[in-house]
This record gives sequence, structure tokens and C-alpha cells, in this order.
Amino acid sequence: MRRRAISMAFAGAFMLAGCSAFVHADESGVAGAVVVVPSCPGPERPGMRCVGPLAGARIQLRDGTGKIVGNAMTGADGRFELRAPAGNYRLQVRVVAAYPRCPAQPVTIREGQVARADISCDSGMR
Repeated sequence: MRRRAISMAFAGAFMLAGCSAFVHADESGVAGAVVVVPSCPGPERPGMRCVGPLAGARIQLRDGTGKIVGNAMTGADGRFELRAPAGNYRLQVRVVAAYPRCPAQPVTIREGQVARADISCDSGMR
């Protein structure tokens, strides 16, 4: 019984460690998801959803001069989070291959808020 209680305590601690990086309401930043479209081989059928997450992609947050002010990696679900001060930025997805191709995404971060920025990348499949 005691061993189970200790195991549950550790599991809870690890789950909390994986929670959002935005713990304090006064912190600002950007969060979103990167997806690949289409992600299904062959012709797309009506009603078929061919969107998949882009896992393990490097996200760069750049200021107006092009300087990198933050980095993140997308999770298995394509999601990312970055802390940054208020300002106007550009998000860029960095991949090692020619595809997927991801457009730069402008984002405005306001003081004490988390901006939402989702990026849709072209998989190159036709």
C-alpha cells in the first residue's frame, strides 16, 4: 500500500512537470500547433481529414531584426510553447528536409498574455 502511494506521488509530480510552461498569469508568450497538410497518401476524399501533427520540429521566434529570441520543439502532437516579452515577432519552423514547407507566421505577443499561432505546412504530397 505504501509503495503504491509513493508511486502515485511520483506519477503526479511527473504529470505536473509536464504541464504548461505558463504558470504565472503575468507571463507572456506564444503557443500553438504545427500541422502537415495533406498527411494521407493518395487522393483526398470528401469528408476525409488529411491533417497530421508535425512532431519534433524546431520552432524559432524571431524579432523584427531577424534575431532569434526563443526556441522550442514541437511535441508528438505538434504543439509548442515559448515564453517571450510583449512585441511583434515571426515564427519559423525549421525542418531538415525539403518538405514539409512551412510559411513564416507573424505573431503579436501582448504583455501578460499567451498569443495563439497555428502553422500549416505543405507536406509535398499530391
